[in-house]
Amino acid sequence: MGITVTLIGSKDRELEQLLRAAGMQVTLPPVDKLAGLAQPSAHQPDVLVVDLRGETALPAALPLFTQHHPSTGVLIVASKLDPSLMLEAMRARVHECIAEPLAQAELQAAIDRLVGQRRQSASGQVFAFLGAKGGVGTTTVAVNVAAALAPVAPSATLLIDLHLVCGDAALYLGATPRFSVVDALENIHRLDETFLRGLVVRTSSKLDLLASSNQTMVGPAESDRIRALIECAARHYRYVVLDVPRSDAAMLEALSAASTITIVFNQELAALLKAEGMA
Repeated sequence: MGITVTLIGSKDRELEQLLRAAGMQVTLPPVDKLAGLAQPSAHQPDVLVVDLRGETALPAALPLFTQHHPSTGVLIVASKLDPSLMLEAMRARVHECIAEPLAQAELQAAIDRLVGQRRQSASGQVFAFLGAKGGVGTTTVAVNVAAALAPVAPSATLLIDLHLVCGDAALYLGATPRFSVVDALENIHRLDETFLRGLVVRTSSKLDLLASSNQTMVGPAESDRIRALIECAARHYRYVVLDVPRSDAAMLEALSAASTITIVFNQELAALLKAEGMA
């Protein structure tokens, strides 16, 4: 699959044609769609290209976009490299700038650098633990794995109890959290590193915990929100461990964001049969 590029603000087809000629898959939403693309749960292209030719300022939503999606490369195309515009771009954490006259080789080189940087800053590892049936010790395994990883990556290991209500991870770790995974999912539009770290609790095992809630969530837990939470956590933690409820279809669908999925079972016949069906 080729590099995916979202091109914002292009006023003619020159830039689009250069990108397509380089084998890139290009979408062209209008500028006012950038605010939606900036939301934490929005699906991201490999590179965002913003055409500023004829403009004197960056789109208002661009700083929010780079805040919520720091791993997505951003390239701006300008009529000239105006110092005030370049300073604004630096403050907005734009990665690359090129100016007219446009050349395909220069454009492709800039995008290749952005894609390379994104691959180098790949997300952390996500380990999901899922029980074949109830009572097989899934939470115990998840807590112990997270506790074992914490000394390897101090301040960079997170355990998420995805049981929305009455999960046991906080009890196992002796933690008293103020916030929960429900707070994260209900505020997914606000979720960035600062907000996420404000929701977690540091435990005596030196790992961070995003705990289960004591109250039910307003509305169903949508898989897109769960996936956005997992992806956000992986951007800011080296290791993310998930204690996953086996009976929630949305949770299971969101596990495409996990690096490794481990099915926990014991030697009971029922557990063995269910584990075989899940494999």
